[in-house]
Amino acid sequence: MLHIFNVNQGQMLALDVASAVGSVHQLQEAVQGYTGVPVHDQVLLVSGGEILDAQRHVSSYHGAGTDSNPLYLVCKVTRGNVSQLSCSADIRELSLCLGGLKEDAQRLTEMATSFECVQRYSSLADRFTMASVSAVQTCSRLVQEQHLLHQGWQALASNLEDTVAAFERRAERFKAQYDKISTIKGRAVDLLRDFDADLDVLAQIPLPSCLVRESPAKSTMASSPKSDRMNSSCTLLEWISASDPDHSLRDVADEVRSLLSQVNEAAVSGIQTSLATVHEQANNREMKEIKGISKRFAQLDHHLRIADELEEKQRKFAELVKSQEHKALKGARDMDTVRELCRIQRDTADQLIDCQQQLTTIADKFAQSKAEVLNNVRARLSGWIVETHQQLHTGSNQLALYAEKLTALKRRLDVIRQVHEAPPIYATAVTEVIRRKALREDFSTWAQALVEKSLSLAKDEGVIRENFSSKLDRHFLRSLFPGMNDKLPEFATENPRNFDQDLPALEADHLRSLRRAVPTLSSLLQVAEPHVYDRLLVRDPRAPVTISPSSFHMRREESFFTAGSPLNMTTFAKSFPSTAWLSSGDENLDLSPGCDGLLMAKSPPVTMRVSSVASSSMKNASHLGQVTPLRPLSPPMGFNDSTLSERMERSGGSEATVVAPMSSSLAKSAPIRIPTRDSMTSSRQMSEKSSHFGTPEETFGIGSGDEMLSSPPEVISRSQFREEVGAI
Repeated sequence: MLHIFNVNQGQMLALDVASAVGSVHQLQEAVQGYTGVPVHDQVLLVSGGEILDAQRHVSSYHGAGTDSNPLYLVCKVTRGNVSQLSCSADIRELSLCLGGLKEDAQRLTEMATSFECVQRYSSLADRFTMASVSAVQTCSRLVQEQHLLHQGWQALASNLEDTVAAFERRAERFKAQYDKISTIKGRAVDLLRDFDADLDVLAQIPLPSCLVRESPAKSTMASSPKSDRMNSSCTLLEWISASDPDHSLRDVADEVRSLLSQVNEAAVSGIQTSLATVHEQANNREMKEIKGISKRFAQLDHHLRIADELEEKQRKFAELVKSQEHKALKGARDMDTVRELCRIQRDTADQLIDCQQQLTTIADKFAQSKAEVLNNVRARLSGWIVETHQQLHTGSNQLALYAEKLTALKRRLDVIRQVHEAPPIYATAVTEVIRRKALREDFSTWAQALVEKSLSLAKDEGVIRENFSSKLDRHFLRSLFPGMNDKLPEFATENPRNFDQDLPALEADHLRSLRRAVPTLSSLLQVAEPHVYDRLLVRDPRAPVTISPSSFHMRREESFFTAGSPLNMTTFAKSFPSTAWLSSGDENLDLSPGCDGLLMAKSPPVTMRVSSVASSSMKNASHLGQVTPLRPLSPPMGFNDSTLSERMERSGGSEATVVAPMSSSLAKSAPIRIPTRDSMTSSRQMSEKSSHFGTPEETFGIGSGDEMLSSPPEVISRSQFREEVGAI
């Protein structure tokens, strides 16, 4: 069974369990069939004050609907007379039962003494026992209904508190929004003052047809009579206005001015006054709490215990009367014994009547107490609850009205702000499109070159490792060198996926036309080069000399560095004899390194004396020498050699076949002439750019002071440099 307690009537309804299977709305329809209360006047609550949602299932409210925790039904419109509820049908039934028992006892008193009289007294005692049980059950139910009335009232009060709290939270959000609007009110006034000037700027900005065709808003402008002209050319102002032909941007500005005048301090003060009134009335403790209810419940429990004692007393009296019948049977129906038994039964019947009278009186008091509690609850329900909810409804409607105005004001202010920011954002977007196209082109060429270099490195390294492993794997020394079979991991072996393919078809011509059309935006119509090669440049961290890519000058000692050819398989094999003889074939398995091994004691070839910086620079130079659409504004020194680019173009751009000295500022600087001993005594001061490093003449005292150079020498060849050093 599904138990629902009707707070307005103070009665429990027991509905079929099928009502708990469906939705709350179906349950309300079933309640309407039982009570006649329309669905729109019903309010179903749980003990915590939560109102049941009509769309949810009744079973989703766990633990609700039992006899100890029923659902609470409240009718919005109070029906019936409260005074009619003071005397219930149960009390009338108890009174009628007591009257009938009294009449039967009186007839037995007037009846002549006989064994039949003894038997009738025994039957009358059973009826008294049943009447006492019914009276105690009625008393218990009346006490429980009063407790449920109080719990139902508490559920209503909790629901009212939750409703007021929700209203206060809405009012706080409204106040926060209003404060935010107040802070930007000055900014809004400035935007409105400059709005006409913003529209004039928008009218000067030409919108190319490619943007109009690719815009997602094209479908909204298709029905406009100006759509054909816009497909060819239009201004940014015309494009914005075509999105809503029924309203103009100046109408939006007028609406903002009107809303700013409506949402003022007076409106906020009115809402705060309504909130204070609702808060004060909802927190009225005299109405929220029923005074004396706890004391009343204590008295009811006390009288209920008395009723239980009277019931027990009735049961004992009934057993005494029935025992007299057994004595009469044992006495063989002796008249003296029968007369004595009848006298005892008459006295006991009087006590039964007295106990039943007390039980009926207690039940009547319980009924009166329930009527008082019910009258109190119904008075509060029709008065305090209804009035508070009406004020809540009024304040909520007022709050919703001004909140809607605030929302409309925020949206229109956002439109005004976007119109003001449209020219600079449009100019920035145009330059960003062109910049991204340049970045895409440079990055694609850089990535393609990186992939080619990575594949070439992987191929060469694979050959080296394979040749070495083919020899070492068949030698007993392989156990000393574990991990020699690893392969170079794949890195940058594929070109990156395409990106920025859906950019608008904007060109530099549109940028120039914008500069002419809107000179005020010239500062924003500047495209910065992406500098992909400079930003992705990586140098060897072990390099002893740091060469700044943006520097065009170098120290004097850096002139000692000479350019060498890039490393390839041939150079690598000649530089490492072990690799050379291991790679020479199976016929050299029984030979040790021969003359090539003496190279370990000699100076390395000229090509191997190049520092890691020169080699790295050469690799980057051979790569950056490729013809690309956009070049960095400030490329590193050594990366702009036209001779190297021309050689690479003649050789087809293959790095594997290009072996040339690096033409850079490193090679163009003349070597330092070695000073003589006499120069050490010269009074001429060294240049501030000199590194002040020593020479062999300072130690051994060889040379002449006349050989000190007074001016930078001409560029000499490497062989001449060696001859001069050897002569010293």
